Amino acid sequence: MPFFFPFRRPQFVVLIAFLCSFGNMPGSILLPLLAKEQLGASKALLGAYGLASCFFYVILGLVSHRVHRRIGFRGAVQVAGIVLTGACFWMLHIHSALTLLGPCLLLGITGGLIWPALEGANSENQTPEQIKRGISWFVVSWVTGNMTGVLVFGWLYEFNPLIPFQVTAVIGVVVTLLASFPRLFEHAPWPGQLTAHADQHVPRGKRELFVRLAFLANFATWVAAACIRNLLPEYAHAHGLTGVRYGILMSTMMVGFFAANALLTLWHGWHYSGRVFIAGQTLGVLALLYFSFTDCYGGLLTAQFLVGAVMGLTYFASIYYGMELGGADTGHGGYHEAIIGAASGLGPFVGSGSMILFNWDRAAFPTAALFLTLIAGFQIYLMRRNQTGE
Repeated sequence: MPFFFPFRRPQFVVLIAFLCSFGNMPGSILLPLLAKEQLGASKALLGAYGLASCFFYVILGLVSHRVHRRIGFRGAVQVAGIVLTGACFWMLHIHSALTLLGPCLLLGITGGLIWPALEGANSENQTPEQIKRGISWFVVSWVTGNMTGVLVFGWLYEFNPLIPFQVTAVIGVVVTLLASFPRLFEHAPWPGQLTAHADQHVPRGKRELFVRLAFLANFATWVAAACIRNLLPEYAHAHGLTGVRYGILMSTMMVGFFAANALLTLWHGWHYSGRVFIAGQTLGVLALLYFSFTDCYGGLLTAQFLVGAVMGLTYFASIYYGMELGGADTGHGGYHEAIIGAASGLGPFVGSGSMILFNWDRAAFPTAALFLTLIAGFQIYLMRRNQTGE
């Protein structure tokens, strides 16, 4: 297989992350839209889809280190590809909004298997500087897949709502076949010249604190993002935002995520900085409030960009702080993904409840802003109690 010889684990992780993120878009973005437009799903069902898709995602994230000890990183990726294909074939035979809960459960299994495996493989036996470089490329790959997936599948959705799921079924097969080559999972360090580890003098107590802060912040920002992903179709359907315009609006969040990743890769000043962390989340609260009340399409795009940037900050910090402290063997990648999964389930569930309670198609977004404010306040309390935040 001469084509695969230049590829080792770092390059393979980047490739698979792109494919899986690209293929994840129909399930996470277009499934709620299809349910609303084609099957007449209620607000409660839109929230239930998010909850169902995160059920196994959270469970598998919490036990990911056990899964990896039993079948390895490569085995987890193979199984994830098979389940992804099965979920998409099931989607092609759905005729009621309620039965969409089945594919949502399978998509949760896919995410709970593949993302902890890729994050663990990406950081295993790497130095802190290599971990940072690996996270950066990992984020670039899956964000690029996310942005292109939203645009491409949004365009395909206009021709036939089921075409995106047919394409994703093929992607699942490709991922399974690629993971069948053992050489692609052989350990290899991230290339490039290493610099001195600037965080080596940070006290362990402060490192442990920032792992907890990053978990909290990441949970809150992904609650907000899940509200937008799963519940925006209610607003979009009422205001004629569909197809390409809807795809552009959703991909703008990932543009902000991408921009934050680039900044965090090049700038060291955010490391273990409480001020930067809280300032970023404050910006997220303001963006959510603006998103809640503006009717200007450009305003919605701006708010989406800012929410995505805050997501990028908390996501990058969550992986980096945990892997830098304990490495890939601690199961941190699984805990990181379990938190994202829990947030992705809780966000639509609580958000849809607020929409029903207030009878307002954007009530979920100020609710998410309030939640993010409360979590940021709790982080300030933790930093002051430990006297290690800046």
